[in-house]
Amino acid sequence: MSADQAPPLALPHVLQHLTGLGRALASPTGLPDGLRTWVTVPTSRLAVAATTLGALSATPGCDGCFHADVQVGHRAVAYVDRRFEDTTVTQITDTHIRIKSLIPRSTAPAPRLPDGFPDRNAVRLTDEDRDELARAYVRDPLLVGHEHVRASIHPVIVVGLPERVRDDLASWRQLPGSDRHAVRRAMTATVDDWYRAPVLPIGVMPSLARRPWLVQVRPRLVITTTTAAALAATPWPEVPVLSLLSRRSPSTVVAAELIQQMHTTPATPTEDHLRAALTPGHGLEIHAAHLPTDQPMPVTGDDTDEEEEW
Repeated sequence: MSADQAPPLALPHVLQHLTGLGRALASPTGLPDGLRTWVTVPTSRLAVAATTLGALSATPGCDGCFHADVQVGHRAVAYVDRRFEDTTVTQITDTHIRIKSLIPRSTAPAPRLPDGFPDRNAVRLTDEDRDELARAYVRDPLLVGHEHVRASIHPVIVVGLPERVRDDLASWRQLPGSDRHAVRRAMTATVDDWYRAPVLPIGVMPSLARRPWLVQVRPRLVITTTTAAALAATPWPEVPVLSLLSRRSPSTVVAAELIQQMHTTPATPTEDHLRAALTPGHGLEIHAAHLPTDQPMPVTGDDTDEEEEW
């Protein structure tokens, strides 16, 4: 077989498994609240990218969400005049919504901002970013901003060291067999940039005490990358938490002992794809269980505990 006839390179099996796991957990699982999945990986390198991109490829459940209840006078987010902007809804018809200008409801999402959400400036989409996102979403450049808002309604929250998340995603682009355009869809920001980026890295698990508005939004998946975050309480008990623990880190042993001491109920998935994703293999140790919503979580100290170098 000549070089130009060679089949495309495939991702290593362990990364395929992690991608499928992220996709399965970010999709409707049919399981009760409090689902936590702890995964021990041979190395954390590229594990965050694999699970994050898998989650972004899922179609999350969206039933009765706060963001969809948009009325005149509410603050909402929209892509208007090539800018992501928070502003007040002034008119709604069967087909259009007015946020500074009249935009079609069928192609231009305008999710409602939570009550008490902080003020923020509009952000313009540059020509370069617009063209890259058009290739990533395979959409007309004129419409890609709307698609990006839609992907950001239920983002992936990654709790750990934000710079490592960005480094991991950048490394993924160099990986043979990877979807480089998919990485461009994974634009990262902070939790206060909700509805403007589909991946939101944060150093510690978000808390309702600091951001009460979190009860009115819902991520598609929460991924943790440090042992402290893996044992932290989540403000979204209805959203699965996927915790990545490195086998090379001594703190993983401590985390495993604490997890065993928790009062958990083993997860029993009925969907074939979820059952397959939660099956250990390819060097992955996987433990999925339900935690009671009032389960006290252990305190491990420093939220930035050292993991091995990526």
